[in-house]
Amino acid sequence: MVYEHKGIKYKIEADYCFNSIPTHLMTGIDNNFSADYKEAMAYPRRGEAYKSAFQAKERFWEKDDIFGGISWTNQPIEQIWYPPHGMYKEKGIILSAYNYGGGMHFTQLTQEERIETAIRQGEKVHPNYRNLVEKGITIAWHRMNHMLGCSARWQKSRSGFTQEEERLFQTLRQPAGNRHYTIGDQITKHTAWQESAILSAHWAINDMLTRKSGGAMPGQRV
Repeated sequence: MVYEHKGIKYKIEADYCFNSIPTHLMTGIDNNFSADYKEAMAYPRRGEAYKSAFQAKERFWEKDDIFGGISWTNQPIEQIWYPPHGMYKEKGIILSAYNYGGGMHFTQLTQEERIETAIRQGEKVHPNYRNLVEKGITIAWHRMNHMLGCSARWQKSRSGFTQEEERLFQTLRQPAGNRHYTIGDQITKHTAWQESAILSAHWAINDMLTRKSGGAMPGQRV
């Protein structure tokens, strides 16, 4: 592997590579993968997720007998999450927006515009909301360094994987040249969770060891 840092090129040699770089970024990095592997890398889309949160000056929701849970709204913020911990304390953190499929609405706004939008829409759920929250923070995954997007999206239909999607998925799951493994939630069918990213690494390690030993790992189904 060759990479550049501060204008200087370096080379690393290794027997195997476990690569968690998002596939949509890998397609823009020079490589010598096969055409079908590149095709598989280019297929997954990225979720357009967005979140924002505030520190609450007081736990105003508890006065309405809300202890944890979610308020749903048909506004772009979609959800307001209430903390299930720290009950009856002075302050708390409230998730003021969680839009998983239409986050680009917020991504295109400035930080100030995002916070104002969350406050304005939150006021329709909680009167006096503007005066009850402070210290807003927002996360738009399409602007996050080294990610430029949220979780992997393989399926274009809710009805499940098509035959073509399954073919591409299985292609990317196999090690390129028997040496390069793509890992991360992008190589599982349970995307968007740390669990899936960890399981993908476990799968790759087991597959590597199985290939090296020429058979199934102890305790592994065959």
